[in-house]
Amino acid sequence: MCNASNHPAGCECGFGPGPPRRGSIAYGTATTWPEEIISEPWLLRRGLEDLSWDERGIEQFLSDYNALLAQDLPRPTVVGRIREMLGRRRMVVEERWRQSLEVPLYRFSAPNARGAKVTYSELYHLRKASGWSVKVFGIGTGHTREVVVAKQREFIALSGECQQVFVPIPLRLERIAVYDGRDLVGRGVRGEVDPPRNRTGTLARRGCRTISPGLCRERPDDPAEDSVTLLLAGQKSQGIHVEERRWSSDLGADLGMNLKLKKLVDIGPFVRVRRLRELSLKFELPSGTDYLGHLCNGRLWWERP
Repeated sequence: MCNASNHPAGCECGFGPGPPRRGSIAYGTATTWPEEIISEPWLLRRGLEDLSWDERGIEQFLSDYNALLAQDLPRPTVVGRIREMLGRRRMVVEERWRQSLEVPLYRFSAPNARGAKVTYSELYHLRKASGWSVKVFGIGTGHTREVVVAKQREFIALSGECQQVFVPIPLRLERIAVYDGRDLVGRGVRGEVDPPRNRTGTLARRGCRTISPGLCRERPDDPAEDSVTLLLAGQKSQGIHVEERRWSSDLGADLGMNLKLKKLVDIGPFVRVRRLRELSLKFELPSGTDYLGHLCNGRLWWERP
């Protein structure tokens, strides 16, 4: 579980004095699949494959779609034609259910030194947008929607611990049977974000999970964006060195995920994550050791110790 030591009052984990301050989610306007594929063309084949359209039907759809774009028609006309093209296959909803998708936001750890502590926090601004923007692309021909997760966050990793910060996004899913005339060509899934009726909700659970330390030692493929170097080997005072670093540049990542669905094979929802405003990491590290850490793609990992 997330380490509870020294959590501030109202910490959303539920630790610390006072009731927890829960994080809010603001749900943006949904974009339909015919609208979204115009700006995100990779979503076209992916969506039809999620629905288990047959290859012949997909190739015909792609050919007609490219011919449609070549006509340089007004956008509303293009969207209407795409809807007509979807009507070539009859799609029947066989089952509906709701399921949560855990979207990873940030992974961090504390050096494997006795007494080491790293505190992760998302700085909150009353007059500025802050938190995370999570764009969840529709599964199958489901709507695409942006979700903004706001309010201040703070999580802690102690010596050698690896923590994964995440946000659960509620999904509405459907099992779809696809027919060409009377012939069944496949069964797939359609899904999208399931917002509350008032368009603003409170996270049922939100926070961090302690994961295997080895996952925090894996190096990303991309070069490090920044480094944390603390040369404390020469200090013999046995004290604790405290330093806080802030990053104000946006952090963006496209994530292909795996979601286990009941009665269906696994699917891979696709999300686009972007950090808004500042992120802070506070390091409380014992002297007598040199520390070298790196930040890249939403992760903090340590080379030493």
